[in-house]
Amino acid sequence: MFLNNRDLNSLLLPLYEAAVSGMLLEVSTTPKPGLVDRNNSGAHRDMDFNLFMRSTASISFYMYEFAKAGFNHDGDLKELIYKIKPIGIKAEENMFKETHGVNTQKGIIYLMGLVCSASGFLIKQGNPFNSEDICSTVSNICKDQVEDELKSISKKENLSSGC
Repeated sequence: MFLNNRDLNSLLLPLYEAAVSGMLLEVSTTPKPGLVDRNNSGAHRDMDFNLFMRSTASISFYMYEFAKAGFNHDGDLKELIYKIKPIGIKAEENMFKETHGVNTQKGIIYLMGLVCSASGFLIKQGNPFNSEDICSTVSNICKDQVEDELKSISKKENLSSGC
């Protein structure tokens, strides 16, 4: 399927906008006892609402990149995880740069990255899809991921700063 950038953007920008909107709405939800919200930092002394806003801005672009990677992927879905991992690493680096080392959204980068990638892949198929289709596609992307990661860990030294 050949698409020029304008056509690709028209397909993927709504997905990107929904992802960023979801991240902003999540942190804006108030009250969230123990968690960062608009009124307080909860149990987190190292972060606040404004830091989350800056963090979200620093990682937003990558949601589009995840969707584009999913859209451009051909072949076994299990291989897509290896294409999106470098995007996630870049997003994390950008987040840590913006937050001066504070982990505000590492989890959402991983989860939203998978959802955006899966959705991009499904958009390319050209058929209507729903949340169940997205979840099934995410499951296929992640298939064998834990086993593969555990295999690679056995070859590493100094697994934590405590070793």
